[in-house]
Amino acid sequence: MVKLIACDIDGTLIRRRQREIDPAVFAEVERLMDAGVIFCAASGRQYSSLRELFAPVADRIYYICENGAVVIGPGPHGEIIASMPMPRKPAVELCRDIMRHDGYELMASGAYISYLCPKSPNFAALVQGYLDADAAVLADPDDIPEDILKVSAYNPDGIAPIAREMSERWGAQFNVAVAGELWIDFTVADKGKAVSRICSALDIPLSEAAAFGDSYNDIPMLDCVGHPHIMSTAERELLDRYSVHCDRVEDALREM
Repeated sequence: MVKLIACDIDGTLIRRRQREIDPAVFAEVERLMDAGVIFCAASGRQYSSLRELFAPVADRIYYICENGAVVIGPGPHGEIIASMPMPRKPAVELCRDIMRHDGYELMASGAYISYLCPKSPNFAALVQGYLDADAAVLADPDDIPEDILKVSAYNPDGIAPIAREMSERWGAQFNVAVAGELWIDFTVADKGKAVSRICSALDIPLSEAAAFGDSYNDIPMLDCVGHPHIMSTAERELLDRYSVHCDRVEDALREM
């Protein structure tokens, strides 16, 4: 029996060329929650962005934000259940490393705010507009006034040219996750650790948890639960790794 469901957002609940979650998803989520199942949104996105996306059920679900770096409980005020900050000095050094690369933009995440040192005004507009994130523009990453939970590099032309280099340079200190074609994220957390913390707090065995994902940064979450689902649009390596494939999350939820 499934008692908890964790679901990735971009590429999983929100498919290409979409910006909103299909209302059919909310109907199934509400039905399952009414039956006692816990639902968790699990994303690299910020808390405020996720609340906006899940507005019909925003006060009832759990949030795994910033690729697992902060876990926030249900309710109107979003109490932090757990956070996993990066060590300050290497995190700032990583920020500076990203800024040194031409064409790459930096986003460093706190618990509720993202911090930018933008080279282009288009990047600030992207973060505050398309991503619906609360963001502050700073002159220098050392000015970030709180714990750094996640550091991200963005390139509108694709992250692939530096992905291997950055992974080799920083992979010994941080978890490195390529989040789609344009982003690469660095944390000391991952979605699997966050799901484990929620299950532990709620006394739910991981064997009775399900997860949906589509990308490599979802692997820790998919590997830790008893019922992993991979989207049929995922890369072949991921499709081969998991036996249960999914075309639409709402259809799979309907069968639960």
